[in-house]
Amino acid sequence: MSLRLILFPSLVLLAACLDTGKGSDDSGDTGASTDDGSGDGGDGGADDNDGWPNFVTRIEAGQVIEGDLAEGETVDLDWADQSSVACFPGTEFSNFEGNHVFYAVEQPEGSELTVTVTPDEGTDVSIYLLQYGTSSRYVPPEVPTAVTCEAGFDQTNDSNPGEAESAMVTATTNPYVVLIGVAAPTGVVAGSYQLQVDILQ
Repeated sequence: MSLRLILFPSLVLLAACLDTGKGSDDSGDTGASTDDGSGDGGDGGADDNDGWPNFVTRIEAGQVIEGDLAEGETVDLDWADQSSVACFPGTEFSNFEGNHVFYAVEQPEGSELTVTVTPDEGTDVSIYLLQYGTSSRYVPPEVPTAVTCEAGFDQTNDSNPGEAESAMVTATTNPYVVLIGVAAPTGVVAGSYQLQVDILQ
């Protein structure tokens, strides 16, 4: 009888300890799952797109891309007139005040990269190429500097619907990344186009 009195409290205590341990394990599993999910979500945009924001489409030379200005947004243009970028002057902002759609391409050393955008009839477009060192990922309007920037737009009439626009950047001794901006004039937020990227080495 005395043996029962000794063993019973011990078994109750052992069971309580086991239940407590099981609860701690469940809590740990739940925490790990939450951390993993949160980590994946935070890293996904940059890691999956080579450091570019998700709205920048990565492409390769030789491709012909179908696009629409409706996929983009308007952006502030003050960056383009800075001396450290010098893409196009403030007097030409009206050619770029519509929606902007972005693409990124790698440019090898010793090459000329030419990008041509051909809009559907009735759609007016402009284009610009921001050339960066391979570790830079600046996207308008946050562009503090660039190796160079070249733009293609109607400099005579500021309006040429249906006409193709081109721009070209050169790489001599270094490789670069190039951000391509397809833009529209003031008030234009939709319209289809084809984008062609060519590299000459």
